[in-house]
Amino acid sequence: PQEGELEKPSAEVTKAEDALVGLTLSTLSIKGEKRLPLRPSYGTTGTPIVLRTNYFQITLPDPNAKLFRYVVNFDPDPKGKSKRMIQLLIDRAPFLAKAIGAENIATDYKTIIITSVEVNLGPEGFQVGNIPYIEPEESEEGPKAVKYKMRVKQDGTVSVANLMQYLMSTDPRTTCDDKSPILQALNIVMSRLPSNTTGIAAFKGGKFFPLDNQPSSLGGGLTALRGLYTSVRTSTLRLLLNVNSITAAFYEAGPLTKLMDAFLDTVRGRDHQEQLKELQKFLKGVRVELRHIKSKTIDGVFKKKVIYGLVTSPKPVGLGANARQSTFEWEKDGKRKRVTVEAYYKEGKSLKVYQEGQRPLINVGNKEHPIMIPPELCNVVPGQISGKKLSGSQTANMVNVACRQPATNAELIVGEGARILGLGQNRMDGPSKFGLEIKPQMITVPGRILKPPTLVYANPKQNTNPRFGAWNMMGIKFSVGANITDWSVMEIQWNGRRSLSFPTKDLINQLAKQMELCGLRVGPTINLPQTVLNLNPADTESHDAAIDAFLKMVRQAKVKMILVVIPEKDTRLYPKIKFRTDVTHGLHCVCVAANTVNKQWDGRSGPAQYLANVALKFNLKRGGVNQQLPKEKMGILDDGNTMLVGIDVTHPSPDSQSGAPSIAACVASVDKRCGQWPASVRAQESRKEIVSGLEDLIVERLKTWQNHNKGALPNKILVYRDGVSEGQYLTVLNEESPSFDKAIQRVYKANEKKPLVTIIVVGKRHHTRFYPTDESGMARSGNPHPGTIVDRGITMERGWDFFLQAHDGLKGTARPAHYVVIQNQIGIKVDALEQLTHNLCYLFGRATKSVSICPPAYYADILAERARCYLDNVFNSGRSDMSFDWARARWTRDVHEDIKNSMFYI
Repeated sequence: PQEGELEKPSAEVTKAEDALVGLTLSTLSIKGEKRLPLRPSYGTTGTPIVLRTNYFQITLPDPNAKLFRYVVNFDPDPKGKSKRMIQLLIDRAPFLAKAIGAENIATDYKTIIITSVEVNLGPEGFQVGNIPYIEPEESEEGPKAVKYKMRVKQDGTVSVANLMQYLMSTDPRTTCDDKSPILQALNIVMSRLPSNTTGIAAFKGGKFFPLDNQPSSLGGGLTALRGLYTSVRTSTLRLLLNVNSITAAFYEAGPLTKLMDAFLDTVRGRDHQEQLKELQKFLKGVRVELRHIKSKTIDGVFKKKVIYGLVTSPKPVGLGANARQSTFEWEKDGKRKRVTVEAYYKEGKSLKVYQEGQRPLINVGNKEHPIMIPPELCNVVPGQISGKKLSGSQTANMVNVACRQPATNAELIVGEGARILGLGQNRMDGPSKFGLEIKPQMITVPGRILKPPTLVYANPKQNTNPRFGAWNMMGIKFSVGANITDWSVMEIQWNGRRSLSFPTKDLINQLAKQMELCGLRVGPTINLPQTVLNLNPADTESHDAAIDAFLKMVRQAKVKMILVVIPEKDTRLYPKIKFRTDVTHGLHCVCVAANTVNKQWDGRSGPAQYLANVALKFNLKRGGVNQQLPKEKMGILDDGNTMLVGIDVTHPSPDSQSGAPSIAACVASVDKRCGQWPASVRAQESRKEIVSGLEDLIVERLKTWQNHNKGALPNKILVYRDGVSEGQYLTVLNEESPSFDKAIQRVYKANEKKPLVTIIVVGKRHHTRFYPTDESGMARSGNPHPGTIVDRGITMERGWDFFLQAHDGLKGTARPAHYVVIQNQIGIKVDALEQLTHNLCYLFGRATKSVSICPPAYYADILAERARCYLDNVFNSGRSDMSFDWARARWTRDVHEDIKNSMFYI
């Protein structure tokens, strides 16, 4: 195309895609293992459009180009120091950088080296002995440096040509057994340039952050920094590079005291010891430069250490001891004496310790051998990502920073891609040195826009047609209104200070009125002996017992549903409330934040819309149905014999106790209305992606369906499985599909017809984005219209997947959901599946807009997050040195019997 002219989607790719569909293969491989089904056809429904996508084509000027792979073995294990040892190996091994040139070497800095020039090391490889570990800030080894033996062995040739032949074949029987190692090698090559560029922080997973980009403050000592994500992908006929603009939270570089003060500002008002515990959690793992210890061999460079934690002194001081409170044995002039850290630095180091020694010291050693350093002498090293969970305000700030208009985002990807990755540039230190060229412009792909469904409410005259992925239901009654009886309210106050700016009875009256307008049948609230729970915000240790005692009183008053008014969104308070309502007392609970309610109450339009959203939750929790699809949009659901299932697994955060469990969540519909989704939830082995007790979970869901359908069971089960990484598709198919079969055998009678099961994996943590190429395909936000679907151009070369952006990305660049069919016993057709999935996105009961992933997966995700509240003391303990104890855990499965068959989690 001419300069500025839109490049059309590749006709060659479309032709090859068409040649591959409609062919059937056994779902078993030659080895008898299950494999993913092939795409039966491509979707045709919807208005055709052309989209840009953040993929760049990789070409091979030399079709016979090869790469060479080597594996490095260490003795002893470098334990976190492999990156530095690989650097030293490349620099010092006579057969590497000095022999073939550093520009011909790429590495993952763990165990793999890729070269563009073959190095003949012989069958046993080459051993490099006694390479000492040298700190990055030194040029020579220290007196106690550990010395390593490293054996480098050739691990085969990486033939990109073989991969390309597979991608270009239109025979579905063609395979590429070494696809994974080839892609691994290509990703290592693509990361070579940014990983070796000064001023770019490189992280695993293809993430690169230029440190000269302007950071944005997130508060609490963290800043947001923009970078790039890259991944080599395969598709029909093409090798592609997926590049996306990303934003991550980093520790604020500079004086450590500034970082500490900024964090402590976020926990002011809490108990002093709790502040110190939180500070220690925040600082653990941060790398600092010790400004009083210079490099012995490089001018202007200082020693660097990693913070283990704060210093602990004997009681009564305990955690957070300062320079005056901490002592150690100091040998001077041949004599040993116990001195304070303050005295040591004033006398021995001739340094003034600022703040008169009152700041907590940091420990840059370990628990057994602490090295105590005043924080005034430390600087935080730039380029350190924070793995800590962001607070509510930090998350809001991150969203504001990360959300960029789609056009701006696309420009950043192309511009930063050229600067950081060398896209479209023939640089001698870039991918071209390894025989790869990357085209400088994003590719285009064909897409389609699906029409939104009409939504059905109680009064057929009030059925509504969404516009821009949303609709207004003011004055509209829910499809099925629930009975709201046996309910009451509790208000949590900090030290007796009211949080609401108006009388609580006004909130109750207005909420009851709004619920009645929405079609709920609302009874009067139950009078409680007291409705206010006073808590001291600084004494968080007492909160749980106080909440438990108050809710026990509520339960004794025969209350079944409670509206809880909390002063503000609080990540410490909310989990305690939900654990006690869901698990201990079996109360349906809706929390509202007083500061949010006050804003709505005082706003120009009043609280009606806000209270209508609260009513959505009330109705779902008590068994109501908020909206439905019309008969003609229900597809395979219309016969009333299809159970929809959503499954998700969530894993512990880095701050969790060692061995903290993962959580498996399973929700399922109970009838064709798809308005109620009771659920089962369990804790399971730590970081296990496969659901351990899936058979039992499905048995529970089938029996619940049976109870709602006069003993009848479904003849079809359609599963949306969330929380699966790309490399786990076959594992899920081979390990979870049999669990459905076993559950079915347990529930169905021998002579009953068994249901057919279709399983679809839902991916949301990917980096594919789409950009409109003209105004007809563009929503008000600059994103594609809601209902945009793509199943060509970048989808799997052997498989069945599609991308669907069902929502209107109001802020930033919209992320489509990625759906991958891994089993299709039902035999659902392509258009039918794509349309059903899209229509379901309008049935998420907690909102009056379409959502980004279909409700079965979305509800399962919400349920898994809710269950994290039940083990909040484990997931947010900050004590990774403690081990999770299954026998003593306060929760491992299920909720209270009184609410288990409801949408308690919504």
